[in-house]
Amino acid sequence: MLRNDNLSVPEYLQRLVASAKSEDVEFAKCVQAFIESGDPSWIARVAVPPVADDVNKMGQRVGATHPWGVIEERVAEFAAGLYAAHPSRRWPNFHALIDGVMRVVVDREHEGAEAEGRKLLELVLEPLQHIDDLMNLISWTSYSSPFSGWARGWDRPGGPPLRPTTFETFILGLSQAELSDAIDVDDGLCQYLLTAVAMERPADARFWLDQAAVAKGGPGNIEPKRINAMIVGNSLFDADALSYLEQCSTPAKQAEVLVGLIKLRGIKHHPDFLKYAGRPEIAASPALHEMLAESVPELAVGVLSEILRRELYQAHPYTAPGRYEAGYGAAARTLLNGGAGVFTLLGHADLHGKLAAINALAVHAPEDAAQHAAELCRALLATSKTVTEREPILAVLAEHRPAWFVAEWWECLADSSKQIRTHAAGALFKVLGNDAVWPAIERLGSRQADSRLGAVALLGHIDDPKSAAALNTALDNEKSSAVRGAIRVALGKRGAVPKDAESITPPAGLTELAEKLAGQKRAVKAPGGGWLEVAALPAVYGSDGARVGDAVIVHMLVAQAAHKMIEAAPDLGGGLAQVDRARSGDFALALLNAWLVSPQDAKDRWALAVAGSLGDTRILPVLNSWIPKWCEASRGKLAEYAAQAIALQGSDEALMLLDALATRYRSKQRNIGAAAAQAFQAAAQARGLSADELGDVVVPGFGFDTEGMRVFAWEGGSARAELGVELKLNWSDPESDKALKGLPSSAPDALKAEVKDLGKLLREAAKGQAARLELALVRQRRWPVTRWRELYETHPVLRAYATRLVWGVYGTDGALRRCFRRYPNGLLADAVGGLEELSETDASIGMVHPLDLAAETLAAWRAHLARFQVAPPFPQCERAVERLDPLHANRRELAMAKDRSIGAGTFRSRAERRGWLRGSVIDAGCVASYFKAFPGAGVEVSLEVEGMYVGVDPMETITLGAARFVRADTVARGSYTYDDPQAGDARVLAFGEVPPVVYSETVGDLKAIAGIVGTTGGGSDEP
Repeated sequence: MLRNDNLSVPEYLQRLVASAKSEDVEFAKCVQAFIESGDPSWIARVAVPPVADDVNKMGQRVGATHPWGVIEERVAEFAAGLYAAHPSRRWPNFHALIDGVMRVVVDREHEGAEAEGRKLLELVLEPLQHIDDLMNLISWTSYSSPFSGWARGWDRPGGPPLRPTTFETFILGLSQAELSDAIDVDDGLCQYLLTAVAMERPADARFWLDQAAVAKGGPGNIEPKRINAMIVGNSLFDADALSYLEQCSTPAKQAEVLVGLIKLRGIKHHPDFLKYAGRPEIAASPALHEMLAESVPELAVGVLSEILRRELYQAHPYTAPGRYEAGYGAAARTLLNGGAGVFTLLGHADLHGKLAAINALAVHAPEDAAQHAAELCRALLATSKTVTEREPILAVLAEHRPAWFVAEWWECLADSSKQIRTHAAGALFKVLGNDAVWPAIERLGSRQADSRLGAVALLGHIDDPKSAAALNTALDNEKSSAVRGAIRVALGKRGAVPKDAESITPPAGLTELAEKLAGQKRAVKAPGGGWLEVAALPAVYGSDGARVGDAVIVHMLVAQAAHKMIEAAPDLGGGLAQVDRARSGDFALALLNAWLVSPQDAKDRWALAVAGSLGDTRILPVLNSWIPKWCEASRGKLAEYAAQAIALQGSDEALMLLDALATRYRSKQRNIGAAAAQAFQAAAQARGLSADELGDVVVPGFGFDTEGMRVFAWEGGSARAELGVELKLNWSDPESDKALKGLPSSAPDALKAEVKDLGKLLREAAKGQAARLELALVRQRRWPVTRWRELYETHPVLRAYATRLVWGVYGTDGALRRCFRRYPNGLLADAVGGLEELSETDASIGMVHPLDLAAETLAAWRAHLARFQVAPPFPQCERAVERLDPLHANRRELAMAKDRSIGAGTFRSRAERRGWLRGSVIDAGCVASYFKAFPGAGVEVSLEVEGMYVGVDPMETITLGAARFVRADTVARGSYTYDDPQAGDARVLAFGEVPPVVYSETVGDLKAIAGIVGTTGGGSDEP
């Protein structure tokens, strides 16, 4: 796929002409010829357009241009003609261009955009046979892309009327017959049009409704979304909605219409609404029941009992007992007045139902009903037999009501599940504090290892000299390596040094260990269950140069296998440290490959630890290539172990890879990103650096000199590789300077493999550095002049980014003095080619954000980059900006996305791709917010979401709420943590207190996430 985000239409077409694909070239030549001549015959010549996504982006660039010029008008005509030439072919490639143009134009808010939009609609309609053809096109674009800008109807139900879009204005100008044809199309756009028609032409909406009732065999068979669309547009149709409730026989559809009515008109003042909402069959809709619980809780509790008793939720899509959180809350608050009956019906519910119920009891039960609530929780817990069910339930109880279950916590402290022991230890410490020290010490003497592990977990919470002393004493006699490891971790949490740390000393030599093992009568088998044959592996050498015997290797592998963690096992007594790592890389790589072709059992993860401890950089591309495979195969834990093994390898290449992994998996598969980030942070602390500083230091040079050159030589030949600005290798003969297509075929296989691995690491470096530097741009990171020159002028990898980005010289006051870019020949120059010298000692260097530049300066740099055909690694000068209107400096709530509906899958993809993370998981897996951190600015932003929960179906619709800025680290997040900033919260910052770059990036994110097209200029906080 072509990267065309920053290309103009002519530049994009030139790129296509240079493509290797014949269909790309043909398409580009046809468009160019049509732009020059306007001859429609060029449209008919297009058989297969290029990739739909690329064509769509070109269309979006046309749509975003204002005012239109000749090129834009011709491309719009070409798009309309292309659809007319292939009206029956439903290939995305044929419709993507017109989709890209139309979706941007129809609701842009620039002055004059409406005229352009109407011109486009006329262009589209002219070659088509009938209004149905236009509606079929719009139907396709509605389904093919997450775009709802054709109509205003669903943006703010119940809010003030919005200005009609260009498309609505066009539709509302049709005759009654044409209008009826237009909204008769059975697609997702119909209800939006109905809202506009009901609002502006209610008589015609009534005409359509009567026709639809006849066509469908009665009003009760009309789709509920059509009815809701009409009541959104005009309250005149409320009576029709009530009539629909009476005539429709499907409870789920009745509930959908009733929810729409209640959202718009309220519930308490409409007895008719209560009549329908009180019917269990209809109220089984979670959305409706939530409204009922909030407005009439007594009725909601009784209805919920009937819903659960008759299992009415089974008739509703995407519905289960876990979705009635609001009803359980109402029942818990009225526990002594009839609410208890709800919870007695949940013994056979699924995990989400039990979790929602127990959470409601723990959070909402009044103090005078605490004993009764605890009994109900015990009853529900007793019906949960597996660890998978018990663990999350116990997590809720430990978080909210630990004092209710002290006896149970002591039992759980000896459970075989580590998670359950952890919850029990935390709960007991919350209740008993340091008074738990003696009962915990007593359990250190248990014969059961699980009980001792639980005791260690509890003692790890207790900051008391008796706790540390007891743990050190237990360490002397403990035989279980798992318990010993847990004791060391517990002591480390309290800053205590394990007693055995002083007594553990490396053996005098691996030879001595070999002699000791030779005296054993019983041979020890290698771990692995048969997939590993130690004798077949390459040799391991000790630091004394002697080859290590198989018995010693097996001994070390067995000790590592018993340790379970991805780190050098303490029981090895430093044995791994006595291995000559420089000569043992073959062994580590072979061991890793042997494990990879085995069943890859997680219990054999010790192989990753050994490979990381003994391996060289050859293991890095291997592990890196497997991480996404494990993620796709739902084996994320193996990917996490791999990240930890990379950390053990410890080279600069390994740390660079960790930094890239932490960025790549910061939103999806966050356990991997967290493991990589934690290891990277630990390495930074060990070197006395910040994570950002370490990110600079560990970018390897990969053997290239300061000019980006590296010579590969072998017997009988050599080749020179030059590292280009896009971190790709350009090959030449070092003797003749003749260009080569690649490494000569005469090179030995080992060198070819090395170059192949180098290419993989360079690609990772390119992706990782681009992501890291884009974050640095957003965070406005600065480097001292001398440090920047060390990094970005002479480093063979980083100098590429000095060439592809625009940099600024900033004074001590933070003001921008001037800008420059590094030319490939090493010279520094401004936008017009004037040479620059970085002579300052009182300045710093940073990437320039468009907000820092005046309009004419920004235009000059854009022209400069286009003239030299520089492709930035990420949007910089072309980056969209949002400036704060000074009149809005005192506002505290970003509302442009508020009340917008969006598919859960679409939201998650858009948000996480931009670095937004899921907030706390609360009642029954509900996710109430997403957030994004700007650490360099000390600010976070939180976005409310409604209808989102863990495991949500991607096709379900969620509703976005307001976004608010807060100081970093002032909001607590975690399981069942309720601390999201609310309106009036003292932590919320006024817009004027937010750094401009943070404000701009946040507004841009919210618009992209919500699908809001165009910019508002100043005052972007308004919808």
